Amino acid sequence: MNMGKDEQEPHTHWKKDDGESAGNESPGFSIGEQTPPAKRENRQVSRRAIALSQGQNMHERPYTQQSRSGTSDSRSGASGRSSNRTLSASVFASRGSVLPGTASRLTSAMRQSPVSRVGTTISFAGTQVNVVDRPITQQGLSGMRSSTRGPQMRQVQDKRYFEGLLQTKIRDLSNEITRLGKEIEIQQQEQAVFLVYDKRVKEKASELTELQGQLADVNVVLDKINTDTEKGEVDAECQELHTRNKQESQHLEQLFAQCKQSEKHIQRLEMEIEQERHMTDNLLQAMSPLHRERYSELQITNEQLQQQMETLQQQLDSINARKNALEDQLAVSQTKQEAVRLHHKLQEAEAKKQTLLQEEKNHLTPVQEREQLFQRVKHDNAEIATMDRKIYELKELIYKKQEELDQIEQDLDESQSERHQKYRELRRREETMEQFLSSFEESKNQELTRISQLEEQVINALHHISKNLVHAGHLPSVDEFSLIKDNLTFKEGELEKSKKTLESLTKEQLQLQTSLEKIGALEDKIKLEMETLKEKMQSMTNEMTTLSDLEKLRKEADVKTTQLENERKMLEEQNAPALEAVREMQNKYDTLKVS
Repeated sequence: MNMGKDEQEPHTHWKKDDGESAGNESPGFSIGEQTPPAKRENRQVSRRAIALSQGQNMHERPYTQQSRSGTSDSRSGASGRSSNRTLSASVFASRGSVLPGTASRLTSAMRQSPVSRVGTTISFAGTQVNVVDRPITQQGLSGMRSSTRGPQMRQVQDKRYFEGLLQTKIRDLSNEITRLGKEIEIQQQEQAVFLVYDKRVKEKASELTELQGQLADVNVVLDKINTDTEKGEVDAECQELHTRNKQESQHLEQLFAQCKQSEKHIQRLEMEIEQERHMTDNLLQAMSPLHRERYSELQITNEQLQQQMETLQQQLDSINARKNALEDQLAVSQTKQEAVRLHHKLQEAEAKKQTLLQEEKNHLTPVQEREQLFQRVKHDNAEIATMDRKIYELKELIYKKQEELDQIEQDLDESQSERHQKYRELRRREETMEQFLSSFEESKNQELTRISQLEEQVINALHHISKNLVHAGHLPSVDEFSLIKDNLTFKEGELEKSKKTLESLTKEQLQLQTSLEKIGALEDKIKLEMETLKEKMQSMTNEMTTLSDLEKLRKEADVKTTQLENERKMLEEQNAPALEAVREMQNKYDTLKVS
């Protein structure tokens, strides 16, 4: 063998074993260059080992013209040395040699499918060469094929590589955009169809509702026909339905009017609340920083107290709910009722015991009782004196306030002179009418008395004339008759005048009574307005006094806080016995349940 040529070859060549030509069925291979014929190995082929060995040899030895010629010489030498080598071996040798090309072909041998086994490693003058077993086919040694599957990774990623990647991504994006556009068109078509169908469904639903109403009417008519209902009954039922519908419509109108009134009332209340809020904001802005800070603290305290109150209210509600549940359970069980009765009886006995103990503890000697009674009388007298002094002070204050009110009314009258003049005129007319009404009965009686007297005078005169005629026995003379007639005419005229006077007085009384009623209504209205103005002035004065006195506001806030705190403590104190009673009842219930 020529070792010089072998050192220049990038691949090691294999020679078929002589034992195979002699008829040995076991496949044997030998290394033609360095391994003697006596040393042979029977190994299966590992494609991965072949790929790795070829890749290492390619990286260790660059591509040159000498290597190509050396490869060709070694190929020819190997052909001359081994004439029994099959065609597949020579083909594989030609595939395994390095051919000229781009750098992308250097990694073609690395993209092989995984194989099962790796061969031995042989060193040629400092060069590491991996020797692998070649597979045997029907034609002999087979060459290694490059894999056509898996990711095609390039060893050198240059500009064209990235341009190709970008073109691929752009193509994918274009395809995706096209697909999305088609889907959008389909969705738009479906949306248009959906709108058409939805409109058609609504139309059909309205038609169905109308037809159902007609069907109900027809069914009612058929029912009336089948039951031989008279026309009068149908008319009466129709009239009843009409009346009922009218009543329901009126009721709905009333409810609508009430709703409108409620909305207006709510709007008015909201406006008042907003005004109060603005007033509060203005007061806050007018306050000093110290007072504003104090107000903020009080507001925070108020919110905290409200939250505590809500929490306590929730606890109280839960306790009440628990109490109601226990009462329901108690109402069912006779044993529990008896236990509660005994418990109440025990509490009454304990309260009576505590009362007796307190009385026994407070029992004093007669001297001590007399001293205690004397002290109580002194204390009561002092309190009575204090109350009298306060009553006197309050009376003085009321007197002063009354004077101030009179002064304010006087100022108000002066400021409203026209109204005051009208009021005085009405007052004067009222006094005149009151005077007339007060003297009306007397005047009436006087006129009636005068009329009675005149009637009596006429009667007396007539009697006197009759007597005179009887006594005289003859008729009066013409002059006397004329005189009597004139007197009678005069008396009748006086009587007629008296009647007319009475009628005129009656009419005037009615007119004055009507005017008096109107004046009374007007006076009531004026009094109501005066009272309203006084109340407004008083409320405004109180508000000014209250709002100007910041200390009083603070004190009221403190008092309110104290009251809320006391209420909270009282609720806690009331809550504690209830919880204790519930706990005792639960324990007794558990005891009874266990027993």
